[in-house]
Amino acid sequence: MKKDLIITDFQAGIGTLGQKRDKPGSARFMKNLDPYEDQDYITLSRKLTKISSTTIANLPLWMDDGSPFSTNRYVYDLGGKIYSVDTSDVVTLLRTVSGSTGEGLKVFDDNLYYMLPTNIGRYGRLSGTPSFNDDLTSWWDAAIADVQDTGGGTGQTYATATSIAETATHKQTFTAGKDPLKSIVIDINDTGDDPTWTVTVHDSEDNLIGSKTTAFASVTTGDNTFTFATPLRLTIGNSYHFHVTTSTTTGAPKVTTNVASDLEGAEYVVNYGVLIDADYHAGVVIEDQLVIANERYLASFNQATYDPNKIAFDAGFQVRTLIKTEEYVVAECFKGSTILDSEEGKRYYWDGIAPSFNFSEPISIGAPNAAVSYKGESIVGVYGFRGTLFDAKPEKEIIQEVPKLAKGKNIEVYPGAIAMYEGRVLVGYAGSTDDTTGVELGVYEYGGQIEDTPKGLNLPFVISTGNTQATNLKIGLVKVIGKDIYCGWREGSSFGLDKVTLGADAATSGLLESLIFDDGNSKKQKLAIQLKATFVALASGESFQLGYQIDRSGSFTLGTAESTVGATEVELSIYSRFKEAEFKFIAASSSATFPKLTSLIFTYDSLSNEGVE
Repeated sequence: MKKDLIITDFQAGIGTLGQKRDKPGSARFMKNLDPYEDQDYITLSRKLTKISSTTIANLPLWMDDGSPFSTNRYVYDLGGKIYSVDTSDVVTLLRTVSGSTGEGLKVFDDNLYYMLPTNIGRYGRLSGTPSFNDDLTSWWDAAIADVQDTGGGTGQTYATATSIAETATHKQTFTAGKDPLKSIVIDINDTGDDPTWTVTVHDSEDNLIGSKTTAFASVTTGDNTFTFATPLRLTIGNSYHFHVTTSTTTGAPKVTTNVASDLEGAEYVVNYGVLIDADYHAGVVIEDQLVIANERYLASFNQATYDPNKIAFDAGFQVRTLIKTEEYVVAECFKGSTILDSEEGKRYYWDGIAPSFNFSEPISIGAPNAAVSYKGESIVGVYGFRGTLFDAKPEKEIIQEVPKLAKGKNIEVYPGAIAMYEGRVLVGYAGSTDDTTGVELGVYEYGGQIEDTPKGLNLPFVISTGNTQATNLKIGLVKVIGKDIYCGWREGSSFGLDKVTLGADAATSGLLESLIFDDGNSKKQKLAIQLKATFVALASGESFQLGYQIDRSGSFTLGTAESTVGATEVELSIYSRFKEAEFKFIAASSSATFPKLTSLIFTYDSLSNEGVE
């Protein structure tokens, strides 16, 4: 019996549940296509175009808009380079920030704030003649007092010893006001005759927290700063103390204090770190303050005060991404050394006012990679190590894993590679993956045409090189500013910033591969007769090409492309027995126009008079 399988609905995008059975209207895979423009056809997506020439020298990780203070947009890359993008899409390198790996970037109050591993830099004012300063305590004098504690006094001296004694007169106690401890300043009254000097920090139970030794040649009379090689982690509110020892007591080395022979009265300054060293210090603005991810804390700056530990989260968790949704800053955190090794995830809500976070909830689906506020009422993000897309309200798994990711392989999305556009979520898969031959990388989208139409996953945008599986291909950022979509990428030793906007040209080529069709019985042979596509009359440079695959052979047999101007259909004769069949079409345009396919029709004979072989 001859039958027709007619496919006219493509809006469910790429199927992620099964190779045969999935949501109605879904395909096994599609790329560079737009199934959401109109319910009656599917066409090519718009094309990402490189705007950065060779200016971008590393993987772009963050981007922000200078509006309303500047018409420029700003980009921060993995090498610590900051770029401006003007209204003509001219990309200019502004500065290479020493020691930075592009930890975070945010425009706030007429300044561009860029985060380093342990500091905050500022470029501003954007509305004037901006300049760079990489140190918070340098560009904001008031911050010096915000990140230090002082104590002790002068008038007497304390003679050092060569070993530590845990008695009252041989230690200076202090209460941790912040975390971490960066350095301790002491006033040396007499340097002695050639000793090395050591400051040792203990907790209240005399456990070693850390120490710093300074050679005699670097010690002077007066204030001396002992900076720890790695900032010391403290528990805010707990009691600590430090000892001062010297390698010898020759020459009677002494510390200035306010009680004779008592270190407890020593004059000192405790300097805390501006930021805790972390891979990412994302920033958001809520009301009149800039909020920055700071490992297990949220830092806050409001042009009056800076607090690196404004909000504390549970020990062991660290902030991966920040979102502003409704009236809250939402911090998504993971526990573990890396995303791949994460033990658990947790989401914290803070209204920007309360002295601690307002409430929290577990993230059961896996460690957060990247997330975005979804239509102002929920959070959609990528979680775990298989690219799972998850909606927090109500809790539901949208996409189980990114298409084509091989079994046993992992994928990670960078926190700056997610955005909203026209009600759909854009995700840059991937920041990293160990699957170099299966998964195809690019900017995916999830959503639908309108609220009541089917929701699906699609791959509308691949980077300007056209590659999706090149060596060391990474998507570092996806940013939507107005009508413009930006994508920062790396391919091997090449880097770039791409852009697509309304009115952009069509992609040069796009494809769709159908779900596997078996007519309800994969054991029964059928006869494939013909594959046919119908489309809106072709314009010059447009074409459609059909293909089919029989019984999972591993490759598609392609027909001749139809490119005749005015043509409205193309056919591909098959006449081959099959148990399972897949169909494919390739849309192409060399003239930047958008060919429109309206249906895909597979004609076959069910061979109902034959038994199962």
